[in-house]
Amino acid sequence: MFKEGLYTASITPFLDSEIDFKSFERLIEFQISSGVTGIVILGTTGEASCVTLAERKRVTDIAVSACGDEIEVILGCSSNCTKEAAELAMLAQSAGAGGALIVAPYYNKPSQDGIYKHYEYIAGSVDIPIIIYNNPSRTVVDIKDETIAKLARIDNIVALKDSSGDISRQSSLEALMDSDASIVQLCGDDMNVIPFHSYFGRGWISVSSNVFPKECSDIQDLLLRGNIKEAAHIQMDFIKFYKDIFSEPSPAGIKYAAYLMDLITSYEVRLPLTSASKDLQRKILKFLNDRGHAS
Repeated sequence: MFKEGLYTASITPFLDSEIDFKSFERLIEFQISSGVTGIVILGTTGEASCVTLAERKRVTDIAVSACGDEIEVILGCSSNCTKEAAELAMLAQSAGAGGALIVAPYYNKPSQDGIYKHYEYIAGSVDIPIIIYNNPSRTVVDIKDETIAKLARIDNIVALKDSSGDISRQSSLEALMDSDASIVQLCGDDMNVIPFHSYFGRGWISVSSNVFPKECSDIQDLLLRGNIKEAAHIQMDFIKFYKDIFSEPSPAGIKYAAYLMDLITSYEVRLPLTSASKDLQRKILKFLNDRGHAS
């Protein structure tokens, strides 16, 4: 059963070109103690495309073991090769992960029928819950509402992470649902979490919660209780931070913030990404210093 709530799109810490597993475990402990619903590992923020299969297996095992029954673990299982994405989903299931997050197949530019069959094949390969991830700015293809509604009829396709930026699509998608289809709509954009929950939003996959899990959890809890005004009051304090960390290719900004807060040992990213510029470092340091968060 997929749980509604706040999921942190976890960074993957690196040190001297290798995964820093000690920092990764520290990040997980921080998330558990802060009351998040779960973590998403090896997604976009986790630099999954730059992680080897051997590294993926170890990261997954550590996350599942560390989280135990405390919080959910969702594993990013994306590939533009359907067979490979299914194999990654099977790895997630065998490792004990609570679900798989799968972005639309990128680069190939499939038709809507191809997108549907991609997810249908993966869903038929595993029993764990699957979250559709629509992020057309990165994949070049947009999963249309009609395709999502059709996919929602598949038993283990349970949620949608929406990073399209078009809030109006929530209502149009909901209108397409029938008695055989339902899907939990999750916000995939930190900046839009308030308006997203003003419609049909029931959860949030957040980048900012890597460093502000308690505050993001508070916002999410308020939104699920329908207290939008109070949630917006907290959210407004972080608007500048959101803008700053996404002003350069993610996760460079959030990694630098995590480094300043002593959550990770290095803010290194893997090529082709590059670390936060000096200008971005200055902005993030000022934001954290102003709130007493930088160590």
